[in-house]
Amino acid sequence: MANRKDLEVKWVDHHIYGEYLRAGIRFGITKADANAGYLVTYTPVGE
Repeated sequence: MANRKDLEVKWVDHHIYGEYLRAGIRFGITKADANAGYLVTYTPVGE
């Protein structure tokens, strides 16, 4: 199983630019509170 907090940086080949530095971050998240927010949509009157 992969580590859920992981950082990877390495040089990778590119067919036009030669090489470039690629960085990737992997992390895990969890929901702290299911009632922590609401999505509100506003529609002006007459539209």
